Amino acid sequence: SKRGGRYFFTKNDGLQNQSVLYWAPSLDAEPKVLLNPNTLTADGTIALEGTAVSDDGKPLAYGLRSSGSDWIEWKVRDIDTATDLADDLKWIKFSGVTWSKKGEGLFYSRYDEPNAATMMEAANYYQKLFFHRVGTAQSEDVLVYQRPDQKEWGFMPRVTEDGRYLVIQVWKGTEDKYLYATALTRSSSDGFHPVVLWVRYSDDSGSTSIEGANFAVHPARKHGDEEGERRQNPARGRRTLSRKSLRVNEVGVG
Repeated sequence: SKRGGRYFFTKNDGLQNQSVLYWAPSLDAEPKVLLNPNTLTADGTIALEGTAVSDDGKPLAYGLRSSGSDWIEWKVRDIDTATDLADDLKWIKFSGVTWSKKGEGLFYSRYDEPNAATMMEAANYYQKLFFHRVGTAQSEDVLVYQRPDQKEWGFMPRVTEDGRYLVIQVWKGTEDKYLYATALTRSSSDGFHPVVLWVRYSDDSGSTSIEGANFAVHPARKHGDEEGERRQNPARGRRTLSRKSLRVNEVGVG
């Protein structure tokens, strides 16, 4: 992938337990090791669970799984120096991370800190969506969205390509329930006000306008095309989305 004029890729020599993450300033430059998960522990009990590079190609967020646990601990690494910053995000489960457009912080979902005695076996409820600003403690993270009335709901965040909107995929168990979106152009003091874009159990198309941008969502056709396809409507300057493209990282706005 390419971010901020830099190229990122993984490579495995065939004998490594985990692939190594590299980056290069150009396609013909010598690649540099950014993160080698094989060196994190001698016994190999820590696995690289996920990575996210900001749009400017400067910081890397990466998640670590210990001893097969569902709990993922996310850290932030400076790409130029390949060293970790002080950022340490804990109690994350069933959530990825997504960078803000300028790379000053990231959105993620987490649970409250569990009881140490039962954290590996107890059920987790009331996931919450936060914004973390790089260089600050996790205790200072801003609460973006929560649903105290829906203890089993989870939230998968994704920032749109233009950086103007945060799209929130709401899930329960293995089912997607709703799709929300909120503008990120407000000042932080205005708070976040997500609106519904799509309801899983509705067969109706929907269209929502958020601060001048049109979001249009269409369910998949039922004649054998369960996945559906994404279609562009150039005449109206907006993107229509079928069920397949309701994956948050593919949401478009016009």
